[in-house]
Amino acid sequence: MNAILNLNGSYASTFSGNVMCDGTVIRLDAKLFAGDANQDFKDSYVEYPLQMSVGQNLQDGKFTSSVTSGGRTATMVIDIVDRKVTGKEKITVPAGTFDCFIITSMYDAGFLEDGKKKSASRSAHISWVAPGFGLVKGESARGKIELVSVEKK
Repeated sequence: MNAILNLNGSYASTFSGNVMCDGTVIRLDAKLFAGDANQDFKDSYVEYPLQMSVGQNLQDGKFTSSVTSGGRTATMVIDIVDRKVTGKEKITVPAGTFDCFIITSMYDAGFLEDGKKKSASRSAHISWVAPGFGLVKGESARGKIELVSVEKK
């Protein structure tokens, strides 16, 4: 389970998602990155190769979701671009200590209007990803998320 942290470090909300592996890449559910209960993601995953190295460029990703606010529903699209492995770091979060790769990326978010993405915003993101495991921590201008527990199914 991941959690969104308030500025004072307390948990604002918690959320969970799925992690899949096919032997060459792990796929992380968009829910692990967003943490917004008002978003309904449809088959949106971000891929991470099991074998990563510092300096490696990663495949772009894309999240598509239905967002409900004030009784209205809209389709939001987030393109995850310029993904690059920029370093390695051992980090500790409530779920434990992990050896992670640091991955920087840009999120281009907008809403679909007449089949085209409009009202786009761009923000920088940093993710700490443990090889063969998945997302451990994330930071952006909007806030921070971190792994608080792990459940095996």
